[in-house]
Amino acid sequence: MLIAKGSITYEVQPGFSIHDGREYWDLVNGGSWEPETFNIMQQYLSPKHSYIDIGAWVGPTVLFGAQLAKECYAVEADPVAYSGLLKNLSLNPVISNVHADNVAISSATGFAEIGCRITKGDG
Repeated sequence: MLIAKGSITYEVQPGFSIHDGREYWDLVNGGSWEPETFNIMQQYLSPKHSYIDIGAWVGPTVLFGAQLAKECYAVEADPVAYSGLLKNLSLNPVISNVHADNVAISSATGFAEIGCRITKGDG
């Protein structure tokens, strides 16, 4: 599915969780999902600066922001969502400046269990 936000476009594969189906991506395309986030990214990201996307999920902001920034460091703890992120990145080979990690950010080193509200991959 093609996502177009102004002059920035990218491909996604909906359906890694119940929350990223076609209806969700239609909201992204239509500008009603987190429009403030995309506006801020458009305003502040530039090829001179890198950014960190913590909670990258399946990549809606990563795939957009990476096209504006020097580098993007994407952090996603949920293994199902991370799989979706990697799939969406693979659909966009021209976006080559993303460094994705299946980790969490914490004040302590170690392992932690994560849960889900409804189903795996729901962020």
